Amino acid sequence: MRPAARTLVFAAAWSAPAAAALPAGNSLRIAVVMISVLLFPGLPLALRLPPRPHTLESSSWGRPLQVAVLTGAVSLASAILVSELLLLAGVLTSLRVLVVLALVSTVAVLLPAAQ
Repeated sequence: MRPAARTLVFAAAWSAPAAAALPAGNSLRIAVVMISVLLFPGLPLALRLPPRPHTLESSSWGRPLQVAVLTGAVSLASAILVSELLLLAGVLTSLRVLVVLALVSTVAVLLPAAQ
């Protein structure tokens, strides 16, 4: 991942905890949190996967479709796992979930590229 893309993903991942400072019910807060939860940490992890040789890959939309599906699936699975773990620990709050997801995104962005 290029340094500019890393910086963009890093900033976008931490925008959700920052948006928590906005008033509850604010449409900007809702949009930022939803986009962040749906895209991060799945995007940096999905971009690390090598393309798979399928017939779908031969088309121009095969790789973007694969990344989009994996991004959504990994992001939602991460949000569910983090929420469940914090619930079981008895410390579940929305801000804590957003901070942990941002930390996972940060770690995913800072991982060295696979060789």
